Amino acid sequence: MIRMNKVDFSSLSEPEIKTIKKQGNMLRYLNSANAFDIETTSFIDKEGNKRACMYLFMFCIDGKTFYGRTWVEFQWCLQELKLRYELNYYKRMIIYVHNLAYEFQFLINRAQISNVFARTKRHPISSLLEDGFEFRCSYFLSGLSLAKTAEEIQNSNVEKMIGDLDYRLIRHQLTPLTDEELYYGEIDVVIVYQFISNEIRKCDGDITKVPLTKTGYVRQYCRNYIKENTNYKRYRES
Repeated sequence: MIRMNKVDFSSLSEPEIKTIKKQGNMLRYLNSANAFDIETTSFIDKEGNKRACMYLFMFCIDGKTFYGRTWVEFQWCLQELKLRYELNYYKRMIIYVHNLAYEFQFLINRAQISNVFARTKRHPISSLLEDGFEFRCSYFLSGLSLAKTAEEIQNSNVEKMIGDLDYRLIRHQLTPLTDEELYYGEIDVVIVYQFISNEIRKCDGDITKVPLTKTGYVRQYCRNYIKENTNYKRYRES
């Protein structure tokens, strides 16, 4: 995993584009698996309030992992990705986060969010940023913890690191990180990347067919069955 400022964004490959019609708009999606994660420190301030700060964020884009230490770097990274892929409202990149509800509390103050789809309050399933980035929660898709998700990935050679990071230590953007600490963070995004890659393959190699939630597969099966075995037009009108 390399530092953000050493990434050659122009070297990232150009993925296939998948197009779908949604709410009257033709939307184009990069057909690629991408993942994002952060590591944070929690502490109690002088007034007795519980606080948290991000000291490390990781991306896995196009199968390549890189990291940054500050939200300024994060915003710079999004800008570089937007320029590389010419993203906008109609051309989007989906980025998966395992337990988006947590990262979302940090993102809402550092990104222009135009739309949120949530099952319950403060538990977003997907969130669209104005720059064309669509963050989705991979936990809702797997229904499992990150460690259990890693166990379910076919042909995977990675597993969630457990017990290697001392969360009692207070870290911040200037705290030196060891290779082991960086590897701990890298594994997390690689697991999500491999999981989503498998989900895309299961859906005929089309990211637009990957449902938002695990139960979405059941709904897809029912819709397809109805289309193939009933008068679908009459069914929709009933």
